[in-house]
Amino acid sequence: MKKSFWIVFAAMIAAFIAVNISVKNQEKKNTSVEQNLEPAKITVTAPLMKRQESLEQKAKNALKDKLKTAYFFSSSYKKSEYTVHYCEYKNEVNFQTAVDSIVSKFKDNNLEYEVKDNPAGGCDGALLEGFFEKDGKKFGIKNLLVKNKTSFWQAMTIYPYSDKNDKAAESFIKSAVINCDA
Repeated sequence: MKKSFWIVFAAMIAAFIAVNISVKNQEKKNTSVEQNLEPAKITVTAPLMKRQESLEQKAKNALKDKLKTAYFFSSSYKKSEYTVHYCEYKNEVNFQTAVDSIVSKFKDNNLEYEVKDNPAGGCDGALLEGFFEKDGKKFGIKNLLVKNKTSFWQAMTIYPYSDKNDKAAESFIKSAVINCDA
């Protein structure tokens, strides 16, 4: 009996250690790290972002007459979503069209927002910030929009609203370094 007790006890300790290691590895995976998203010509600090090639293909197919190149990256952490989009269009980009597109996606969620000029490294930029409700919960949105001739970048985060999440979103947006000249 003593021997089986010690075997079960040792197995429980091993399982506890394995779970703790797994949790720590997951936390490391989701902490924000600086990432150079080379094809998108942007560096951001965010939870590890993954390329979304299926979205890239959908965008290219839907806008084949207007779009030359598209790169999409995304990640999520604690119900906050982080995305980076880079597109090169055949013609110059219009900020108002981009803002109108974003606002239309949230038309059923009572989006309250403001758009501020935000020059970004020699490029034209704007920052859309606001709030909306979904299923009775308040969410924040921050969307950095940057253009240089036919190149267009978006660094966006949507998050359950709290002061802590708002600071994390602000940090993500401020971390964006865009290579406008590339």
